[in-house]
Amino acid sequence: MTGHRLNRVGPSELAAGSPSIEQLLRTIATAAHSSMRSGAYFAEAPAQLRVLSSLAEGSDRTVAMIAIDAGFTLHALLPFSRDDYAADFAAAESDAEYRDLLGRAERVFELPGDRADLDRGYDLAARALVAHSDILIALWDGDPGRGPGGTAAVVAMALARGIPVFHWRPAAPAELHVRWSGFAALPVARERSDDYPAVRCDDAIVASTVERLLLPADEPNERRYLAGFYTERERRVRLRIEYPLLLAATGVRRLSAATFRAPRYADETVRADTLKHAHAWSDQLANHFAQTFRSGHVLNFSLSAAAVLFALSGLVFPAIKFWLIVAELAIISLLIVNTQVGRARQWHRRWLDYRYLAECLRPMQDLQRYGLIGPASRRAAGMPQRWPDWYAEAIWRDLGCPSGRIDRDSAGSLNRDVVTTELTPQVDYHRATAHRMHTLEHRLHGVGNALFIATIVVCLGFIVGYFAAHDWTVAHAPLFTAITAGLPALGGAIYGIRVQGDFGGTASRSLKAAEDLARLRDALLADPPPPFAQAAALFEAAARVMLSDLPEWQLAYRQRGLAIPA
Repeated sequence: MTGHRLNRVGPSELAAGSPSIEQLLRTIATAAHSSMRSGAYFAEAPAQLRVLSSLAEGSDRTVAMIAIDAGFTLHALLPFSRDDYAADFAAAESDAEYRDLLGRAERVFELPGDRADLDRGYDLAARALVAHSDILIALWDGDPGRGPGGTAAVVAMALARGIPVFHWRPAAPAELHVRWSGFAALPVARERSDDYPAVRCDDAIVASTVERLLLPADEPNERRYLAGFYTERERRVRLRIEYPLLLAATGVRRLSAATFRAPRYADETVRADTLKHAHAWSDQLANHFAQTFRSGHVLNFSLSAAAVLFALSGLVFPAIKFWLIVAELAIISLLIVNTQVGRARQWHRRWLDYRYLAECLRPMQDLQRYGLIGPASRRAAGMPQRWPDWYAEAIWRDLGCPSGRIDRDSAGSLNRDVVTTELTPQVDYHRATAHRMHTLEHRLHGVGNALFIATIVVCLGFIVGYFAAHDWTVAHAPLFTAITAGLPALGGAIYGIRVQGDFGGTASRSLKAAEDLARLRDALLADPPPPFAQAAALFEAAARVMLSDLPEWQLAYRQRGLAIPA
């Protein structure tokens, strides 16, 4: 929640509006409990209801106390250390009320604001408030803002992030309106808060808003895919090894035990942590279906070339042509079965979905530790939401805001920690991927070219032999035919694997991601270190770099489903 202090909204006005605020909070709670029972998407425990407040005099404390009485837990987001912030509350009664609410808070996050620059401190608290909120309750007179971190600025920030704002005006204490981009046909950002669509608030509006926030999109396929994710099982044995065999054959990566058997996705410590568990699980599923789908492609193109070679072999070995035809039929049948099974089991879609989800979850722990920025997967209200976005948002909500104090030393330590645990490994990963994919693309391209050059050589040899050793060349014409048709078939299969695998494109995207992340990493480690808000923005940019590669990558692969080469 956000709102004016006592200098702009008095105790009598707050008292007049309290019944409306209390009714709103109780309706939100009822709607949340009801939504969580709609489908098997949540744990069976009741909804955990939280109110986030900066505990300033006036609106902040009024709503916080009403919320606590309504069954919400309090998370306090302070612009300065708790003792420095107390300087805002000179009166003994106000200070005592502030200390009492701090004692009742489940979490207290003390941001590194500086009393010499009050606006910057209040702006930090505003950013943290918006980053961890699903709904904003604003006790706001509607007037323009008087600086960063003020009520008007918080409202504008929330609306731009697609967060519904329940607006209470002191001039009309019995009325509530909700402003939200989700009410518009095109949920785009507006220049002014008043430009966002607003409706009169009642129980039905509150319930529908909460339901839209908490439940996955009401689209049958998306809910079916989510249900499938919930029923996935751990797969330790990897039967589809065609793609690793291709990497080994081209000298890109050696076969190892992990080629045939995946490591257990998590230990007990990881399983006990919701975020780590979700990331490890989706990452392992993505790896499994990546290998399965890519292997399916390699097999299809290899089988298509093999079918041609067996057919052509009948020209050279006519005595066993019957069995060669049987073998060709078996190969084509296997190709069709492989394709149909891959489509039916949706290897392609599951790989893309699970990889996207894993990359949404990867930086989330560090985003939460900074406290100022929401997840990169958060979509504007009203925009089509896929189930991985919904799931990532639900995990973010489950994390809640951080707790503890950020000062100069701990901010520097946080920067170094995220560089060591997140950014440097990602830079190394993308560089290694770029090198591996570039090498694979180059070697497959070389082999393909060699096959077509060999075809030219054989053709020229036939032409020369036709005149220099006519009888022998004509007698062996079927062999020449088989070779000059078989080599291009192999070359075409290799070309198909290259195109479908998009190895060159993957190398380019990974190299760019590595370069961008390296620049952001260096900025975080600069001396002197960047201000806390800037450091948080740098890591947010890094998180978006890690995620921004995915839409282009998905677009490249979305059109490359498992198909019969034709």
